[in-house]
Amino acid sequence: MRFARFAFLLVLLAALSMTKSFPAAGAQDSATPEAATPVATDTLSGRLGGTLDSILDRFGEPDFTGDGYIRYDTLDLNGNSTILVIYHDAPGTVTRFAFVYPVRPETPIEPERILDLAANMAPTDGVCQGDGIDSAFGSEVYPCHSNALMTVFDAERLAELNVSGGLGDYSVVVDPLDDDWFEIIVIPGTDGAALAEEPAPADDTDPATLLTLEEQYPELDDAESLMDGAVALGTPMSFTGVIKTLQIAEFGTQYRLGEDQSLGVSSLFQVVVPNEMVSNAQVLFVGYNGDATDLAIGDRVTVYGALYGTQCFDNQLDVEVCQPLIAADLVEEADGGA
Repeated sequence: MRFARFAFLLVLLAALSMTKSFPAAGAQDSATPEAATPVATDTLSGRLGGTLDSILDRFGEPDFTGDGYIRYDTLDLNGNSTILVIYHDAPGTVTRFAFVYPVRPETPIEPERILDLAANMAPTDGVCQGDGIDSAFGSEVYPCHSNALMTVFDAERLAELNVSGGLGDYSVVVDPLDDDWFEIIVIPGTDGAALAEEPAPADDTDPATLLTLEEQYPELDDAESLMDGAVALGTPMSFTGVIKTLQIAEFGTQYRLGEDQSLGVSSLFQVVVPNEMVSNAQVLFVGYNGDATDLAIGDRVTVYGALYGTQCFDNQLDVEVCQPLIAADLVEEADGGA
């Protein structure tokens, strides 16, 4: 299991490029507009086929910038807290994007809600088929068409993206990836094999040179030191303890943690860590964006993450309690766990 699950599961979308014909795939004819560099029109501005600059104008600076993609970690789209990953080519054309959620919904989402969400980033002249189909992309694919995209992705460009489809075609693909996250992906074309490709690493590091979990997250020697300023914010660490409390957010919502509520997470829990330095065990507050649905109070877990700050709250006696806050990248059941 990769040590940086959060980054890995988001960046594995970088393997996406896709699709099948909605009208019909084929070469351009004399009546087909020539491919051109997209212009910042209302139809494409800040959307699929638009420019990266128009995305930045619309949403501001991203939370993370990678090679060929940017990521916004907390956007309010249709009333849901959404992670948005946007991919672009070297000239700065938006080639695909993905809405990402840490927790899968318990019941299937209605097609109308899926297409309404996708419309936030699809061309404004886009029209989609209301019934999902089964294609190489996945078992729930909604073919769409936009006249504005006909001038952006010609037959040659679709081939470069490893997808197929008629000019102006794009697709809304529901949860096609075999991972712990729930994704809705919007891509050019209507069919293709790109979604079956192996995911790319989270960065340009040679996978053979990646550090082990133990090297990346040294074991915490003294949990008490987290509260006395001896450990700098952002310091990576790992520790093992027992879950004392556990809360998991509903789909599309987040808890806001930290003194300035800047850490958005889908689950939070307190972990009791034995401390040989003092008679009482230390309780650490953990925020996590991975899949916590299999965790339960009383489980013995190992947490890999970094010191984020402190989390303060009023206990049952109405007394303020502050505990070290850990932003977790990975939580695993420990040996001897429940």
